[in-house]
Amino acid sequence: MCIGTLKPVGPFFEADSETWEYGFYSNVLLPLKILRELWPQRKATSSVCFFAGPNPNKAQPNYSAYSISKTALIKACEELDAENKTKFFIIGPGFISSRMTDGAEGYQATPPQELYELLKWCLQQPKEIVGGRNIHIRDDWKGKLDARLMLYPHANKLRRYEVR
Repeated sequence: MCIGTLKPVGPFFEADSETWEYGFYSNVLLPLKILRELWPQRKATSSVCFFAGPNPNKAQPNYSAYSISKTALIKACEELDAENKTKFFIIGPGFISSRMTDGAEGYQATPPQELYELLKWCLQQPKEIVGGRNIHIRDDWKGKLDARLMLYPHANKLRRYEVR
């Protein structure tokens, strides 16, 4: 599901509360609500794909509603994958030229064909490889990503890094 908004753009404490809540709702709660409505119609071979940006990797100043909500969606994807036989995964598509991103500067857009190829790759992988994971367009999915994901069960999932 490709639902979302970057709004509001600006510092958290300067954003209108209603606009901020709508941004959070649009990016995490609305996709999950739509999924619940569609769930009874799924087939045994169905997969669920969500989309999210690079948010869990670093802070995104001025994009708090987007960043926080997409991070929550990434975790929801992992939880739903663990609860169900259906394969859930989330794709980080990089920058996509769209109405949502009109006016954004300094980004190189991901070609739609490359995003389509990544989606096809994810759909062809078994649940053990991509299930519950955040697969980014810059990951080595054309190379050895499948082997790395099989070897490291926590890779491409939200985890706290512990230094010992």
